[in-house]
Amino acid sequence: MDKYKNLYINGCSYTFGHSLSEELTWPYMLSKKLDIDTFINDSQNANSLDTIMDISFFNLLNLNPKDTLVVIGLTWIPRFAITYVKSLLLHDANFTQNLKIKYIKSIILMQNYLENNNFNYYFIKFQNDAWEDPNLDSLYNNINLDKIIDLQNIDKDKLTS
Repeated sequence: MDKYKNLYINGCSYTFGHSLSEELTWPYMLSKKLDIDTFINDSQNANSLDTIMDISFFNLLNLNPKDTLVVIGLTWIPRFAITYVKSLLLHDANFTQNLKIKYIKSIILMQNYLENNNFNYYFIKFQNDAWEDPNLDSLYNNINLDKIIDLQNIDKDKLTS
């Protein structure tokens, strides 16, 4: 693996390490394992994928893609950001399916952003949480699965390449 100056991490509580000291979190251990000097962990408890993307897009503008490895911990599909503008959040029959579609599109958007800006990156998938849905295969086919590390079905070769 290339030597990077920066390790940029974002995600939810699994990535933040809720109730753990920093030295016991996987992002900290990864930074030490890869011997990366600058370690930026923007993850927070309860982050939605929308929040992870927004914060990452903003903060990656300040980092050189050649010097930065990006690792994003994916959160759960039902965890989403809500912006209230004098309206109610209505749940309809398509609410869950629409969340899945938005989640997949967010992954594709984030991957496109990172690839178009020449960042090396990986996403970490902690759970399968309705990840595969045969009705959404046309969307799933747009995800670069080579950049997804599935912790429930880990490919150890991917971690060492």
